[in-house]
Amino acid sequence: MVIASAALAGGLIHRWARRGDGVRSRHAIALGAAVFVATFLGHAMLAPRGLETFARTWPQLLAAYVGGIPLLATLFASIVERERLQAAARRFRAILDEASDAIRIVDGDTQRVLDANRADATLAGRPREALLGEDARALWPPDEPERGRWETLQADARQRGVASGFGLLYPRRAGAPLTVDVTARVAEHAGRRYEILVIRDAAEREALERARREVGELRAVTMLANAAAHEINNPLTVVVGSLELLRRRVPAGETEQGWMDRALAAAGRIHEIIARMSRITKLEAAPTHAGVPEMLDVHRSSKEG
Repeated sequence: MVIASAALAGGLIHRWARRGDGVRSRHAIALGAAVFVATFLGHAMLAPRGLETFARTWPQLLAAYVGGIPLLATLFASIVERERLQAAARRFRAILDEASDAIRIVDGDTQRVLDANRADATLAGRPREALLGEDARALWPPDEPERGRWETLQADARQRGVASGFGLLYPRRAGAPLTVDVTARVAEHAGRRYEILVIRDAAEREALERARREVGELRAVTMLANAAAHEINNPLTVVVGSLELLRRRVPAGETEQGWMDRALAAAGRIHEIIARMSRITKLEAAPTHAGVPEMLDVHRSSKEG
């Protein structure tokens, strides 16, 4: 009877705790009181002998149930909470290290690096342990104006909460400096300010921008070539037709025949160039000399080049 009553009380209090924010001291005290009452009722069922036994032991039972159970519950809750926090920390570390972008967390007041993921250590060319505790400003480029760009990024982030910088110079311990894109965000927690930097190698973005520029330039050249071909072909057809008519009227062997032959050959050459212009698929510059402006190599830029 006592065990069944205690189990029932435990189930009800467990449901009560689940409807709230978890097991708290009030739940443990309520459980201890319920077990104490169930113990009293169990002794009362044994008539005078049971009540006499309860009268001698109730202080100890009260201390054990109402005091001991909450104490044990608090202890177990602390252990569970600590394990939960440790699991959350391990999960955070795993997610942070698996991120493809470099992530750095900096103390907003002291500018000391509090955390850095594996990608940041790889990008900087130094172990993560060497980054922790380092003054974040020591990781900026030492020379102006590149250092000034990092300072401007930091000032903008502190003013607006978030800021982005593109094409910033990122010095490394070994190897040439990199060009990176950085997003800086300022966050506050428990009265402390943190600066979170997300750093990405700008090579991919720059390659994409170059590809977009090349596509745009190729489209512009293709449109111009098609328009020029259309505009040139119309008068060229008239010129070629007129030369053919004149050639028929000039007797063979005359000097004028040679002139017209050369003119027709040049017209054919113009027609060939126009045809190549309509087949341009890439932009290749022709070799030039000093003082000569850069120009497109139509043969190398067309499909037949």
